[in-house]
Amino acid sequence: MEVLENILTSALERKPTRLSFETTYSHENIKDWLKVILPAWDIRIPDVDAKITSSSVIRANGAEVLSKAITVQLEDMFSPIAAVSEWTTSGKCRDEAKKYLLKNGLCARDKIDDFLEGACEPLAYYLSNYIKKDIYSDYRNKVDDDQGILHPDYLRRMYQQAKKRLEFFPGHHTAGWHFETYLQQNVKSPNFWEDVTLAEAKFQDFLFGHALAKDRILDEAEAYNRILEKGKFDAWDDQWIRCIPLYVLNYLFDNDELTNDELKQTTEETAQYSLHVVGLVMDTSKNILIVADPNGALQGGSNMEFLSIPITPLDGEPTTSLSSYDRHVRIRGLNSTTTGHDMDVGKKCAKSSSAAEQNDEDTCATETATKRVKRN
Repeated sequence: MEVLENILTSALERKPTRLSFETTYSHENIKDWLKVILPAWDIRIPDVDAKITSSSVIRANGAEVLSKAITVQLEDMFSPIAAVSEWTTSGKCRDEAKKYLLKNGLCARDKIDDFLEGACEPLAYYLSNYIKKDIYSDYRNKVDDDQGILHPDYLRRMYQQAKKRLEFFPGHHTAGWHFETYLQQNVKSPNFWEDVTLAEAKFQDFLFGHALAKDRILDEAEAYNRILEKGKFDAWDDQWIRCIPLYVLNYLFDNDELTNDELKQTTEETAQYSLHVVGLVMDTSKNILIVADPNGALQGGSNMEFLSIPITPLDGEPTTSLSSYDRHVRIRGLNSTTTGHDMDVGKKCAKSSSAAEQNDEDTCATETATKRVKRN
């Protein structure tokens, strides 16, 4: 755990440094880790390749022309996993949120853009509790599980609806509801989460890959059983649905391989370890755990990748730009059976002249990482 905690310290300091450990660009690593802890549970993660099942298709009873309402439903149905964090990236909602936070003295002017671009924790909290309330509402209204939490498109639907709800209200209202309490904390800690009952909780207690986090998850998983043992199950009490944070160490890649001097001089949030957070929504009555990531599905080619667990030294030189995705794209691109975009990117790397072969890795890193999609 010492290496993991050292990286956590670096992430909290937010100082530019080179990546020295393997990373991954999907939530599968989180799922695998959770599955070891809760082998009998159904673990749901946001999937960039999620497919809509045929049972979801709305049929118009043979009508040739769909009504506008049905068309909207179809568009929602075939949309990808939504990222609620996109709400803070641009537009009128962002401007209104900034004005609200500044007017109420909740954030300094020189830090407000940085906060909105990295407001993963309050948004993870929002998304998690949105899902929790939906699960509880379905239970109270006796909605059939096949149409609720057990529906194959449930996760995608929750992400989409949660984002639409954020966008429905004016930005100043949303900022007040979801950011104010978070920003008023004297010290940032997991105790921001209502369901965290551990006094003076530390990030390590809920850190992806940490033994302490494993213990917390196992304890929360017993919530329903504890209620039954006491013989005091209350239909109006939703405490069998737990929402807790999972802090995930990640690395923010730069588009370039930075020199030592550039690392010391950079003032941007780049080329550094960072701490992301997702929510774990646990229906302890059905043994279902949903990973609520405000960024949606993690996509290859973005500027952020999760550190792989268990922590593994990087297979190569420490870097500021060469991500796991970049390396995989290059390998696929150089394989003659690869086609499409990956092949095109790979060809760029393969075309390095013999005189520049010694810089081949840097060339590949720069070209494949160009215009990375920024993630919170």
